[in-house]
Amino acid sequence: MTTPQPQYDEKQILRPKQTQAKLGIGHSKFWEDVKAGRLPPVRRFGPKTVGHTLDEINAVIDQAPRV
Repeated sequence: MTTPQPQYDEKQILRPKQTQAKLGIGHSKFWEDVKAGRLPPVRRFGPKTVGHTLDEINAVIDQAPRV
């Protein structure tokens, strides 16, 4: 019997470290890409919480050139 795959909410918040892991980039490259506009600006979700929504990051991945 197989285990069902978890369903992800497209509005799930990804913190910077989670986004870095999903994109396979490091801390400095992540912030460099945000500053250069290659990644959307981080959103503030609380006083000490910033991140992106899962659908924002999926859109970046979908638009990335294929090699």
